[in-house]
Amino acid sequence: MLASLYEPARRFAAVVGRVEMDPDDLVQEAFVRMLQRGLAGIDDPVAYMRRTMLNVASNERRRTRSTERVRRRVGAPLPSNDVYPSDVADLMELPPVTRALLYLTEIEGAPIAEAAGHLGMSGTAARTRLSRARRRLRSSLEEQADERLA
Repeated sequence: MLASLYEPARRFAAVVGRVEMDPDDLVQEAFVRMLQRGLAGIDDPVAYMRRTMLNVASNERRRTRSTERVRRRVGAPLPSNDVYPSDVADLMELPPVTRALLYLTEIEGAPIAEAAGHLGMSGTAARTRLSRARRRLRSSLEEQADERLA
């Protein structure tokens, strides 16, 4: 059973984690937490793993931002970030939960209510997040297209 969850879980982890974060680390953490809790107590292992990976990725993002704020205050140099194509960079600026919703609805084709359930949020909250994310990405892409034409 767990072997069949690995590839879909890895794809999801690659979407919700930071670019620098190895998706296998997120998957492993989710598997460990799921096994610690016990498979018998988990109704939907896929949803549990997705929520776990999302929580770990969100916590890591918060820790990274806190560290960056402290470094700025003390004047320490920030680590350099790799440069990625603009579409990917724009997507990676979105919060992990928003990237997860986009992945589940746009790539996997899940209905919004189902995706929201997997991520532990209401359907209304998911629709709002998706609408704002799509608007933000569309605006960013239009700005880039205008810059190329100018």
